[in-house]
Amino acid sequence: MIQTTITSVKIYRSGAYIIRRGQADLVEGENLLKIGGLSRTADTDTARLFFPEGIRLLDLRFNFDAAAEEDKPSDRIQEKLDTIKKKIEIKQKQADLWEENGTFSGRAQQPMAEIEAYILKLPERLEQLYLEITELEKEQKALEKELSEAARTESLPVIEAVVAAPAAGPCAFEVRAFEHQAGWKSVYEIHTDAKGPINLRMRAQLHQNTGEDWENVAVSLLTGRPSGGSLPTLPAIYLNIREEQAANSMFMGGAMRMASAEMAMPQMAMAKAAPMSDTIKLSRVETEEATVSSEETMDAYLLPAAKTIPSGSSGTMADLQQFELPCEYRLASVPKLDRSAYLIATIQTKDIPSVVRGTASIYLSGIYTGTTTLQPELTEESADITLDQDESIRLSRIEKSKKTSSALLKATKSTDYVYEITATNTKDTPVTLNIQDQIPVSQDKTITVDLLSSDKAELEEETGFLTWKLSLAPREAKTISFNYRVSWPKDKKLSPSSQKVASTSSSGRFCPTCGAKVAPGLKFCSECGSPMTRNI
Repeated sequence: MIQTTITSVKIYRSGAYIIRRGQADLVEGENLLKIGGLSRTADTDTARLFFPEGIRLLDLRFNFDAAAEEDKPSDRIQEKLDTIKKKIEIKQKQADLWEENGTFSGRAQQPMAEIEAYILKLPERLEQLYLEITELEKEQKALEKELSEAARTESLPVIEAVVAAPAAGPCAFEVRAFEHQAGWKSVYEIHTDAKGPINLRMRAQLHQNTGEDWENVAVSLLTGRPSGGSLPTLPAIYLNIREEQAANSMFMGGAMRMASAEMAMPQMAMAKAAPMSDTIKLSRVETEEATVSSEETMDAYLLPAAKTIPSGSSGTMADLQQFELPCEYRLASVPKLDRSAYLIATIQTKDIPSVVRGTASIYLSGIYTGTTTLQPELTEESADITLDQDESIRLSRIEKSKKTSSALLKATKSTDYVYEITATNTKDTPVTLNIQDQIPVSQDKTITVDLLSSDKAELEEETGFLTWKLSLAPREAKTISFNYRVSWPKDKKLSPSSQKVASTSSSGRFCPTCGAKVAPGLKFCSECGSPMTRNI
């Protein structure tokens, strides 16, 4: 059988195209070649042979039961292994006999001279026997490894090809086939010193589980998947008049699902690492970046050096590309929810490469600070990345007063709220801190909310968000406050909610999604089916 070895692989996100090489000694005319090397998980439908020009392929088939054939290499290796085991057994028995005879038990009137000669010779003889046993055991292990590989090879499918050669002689050829049990995924790193542009590094994590180690092979990574597929077909949409009750029931399932959805606040793991104190300045060692090229339907990364990817591994890494992303840095905090300040980097969405999508590890001045998800929303102009929690900024938020009173003539009740926020900069350098808080937003004309004072905060009318841009000198603390009043009919009770109710008019309400007017009493929009409340 002609064995082949892997020389190069093209790895897709899922799957790989394997190129193997071998050499056959051809005779003039027809030749029956038995070619090994395909893995159990190889797609034999994609297996193709490549010979020099002039060689004709007359027949091609696959044998999946080659292990049942006679005169297999594994049988010859097993015979050698049995011989070695027998030799080890004999040597061990000889050693045991020498040790047993060295006790001289049961030997009466043994001459002293013979005993002394035996004792002097015993260590040398035992040492020689154990050395021979050790060498035989090494040979045994090598044969066992060879037997295991031969058995694995014999269990694989064999290509049986009949080719016609115009002349006799050695002939190099290739076998190419697609392999399902392989792939790669992108791994990202964000490096920054919080001053200049962000350095975004794109790396690849390679894996394969074909049962064969890929040793010193040329590797290129393709960004797509060999899925083929077909162009989707748009279905026709037909409109009919329907009863309102039917419309309500039609959207009830979706509405129930939307109402039960929960808002999740992203959190960031803040792992800290102690800085190095070595006197020698060290820098990160990286492999050379890949060469990038564009294929017809996907990009390809050619790795600069041969790679060894063991079967069953999932941790082989390769550096692909680096991107310098301009950004703006700011410190931000929401003390109502978290008394911490965070360092934020804002990147323009247009500057983020289209291939970037996934989880990225963050390194701030070389120290790992956590992870973030890179999934830019193309409809937004910018994207924020939380780099780290800044422990040198301390924040407090207290409710200074809450006073409720009633107006008898107007039959209303009102409550005044006063909140105070203190920010302290413990650094030796000045900082600028963005602070966000809020006042409630009325969705009922009988409820009024008046912002009485805000220390020059910017107010977003629709959401009630207050934003301060606070400059803090080194070791400086500043306090800001805001005061607002809520008034409502005294015979009613307020119901705070994170739900935004659809706007109303004298003849109905307006859908919060599409803006269409909706008749009173309907829970869902007649135009788009959206519920008449939505999360904000």
